[in-house]
Amino acid sequence: MAPEVICGERYKCSADISSMGVVLTEMANLQLPYHELGQINLISLAHSVCDGSYRPKMFIRQPKRSTNSKGTGSNI
Repeated sequence: MAPEVICGERYKCSADISSMGVVLTEMANLQLPYHELGQINLISLAHSVCDGSYRPKMFIRQPKRSTNSKGTGSNI
């Protein structure tokens, strides 16, 4: 749920953008949002997200670079 909706503000398009960001973060990390917090009270998490004191962490795994490629650019 978007922070502004948690705080009781009127629903706006920014809520959809926030929700999409959380979904993309989950897809990039291959883990649930806020998983690093372990067991936490959902109410306190909602307050932390709402007041901006906590944001989802990004743990992006980058692919290894090939060691046998020559030059830059693509080989088509």
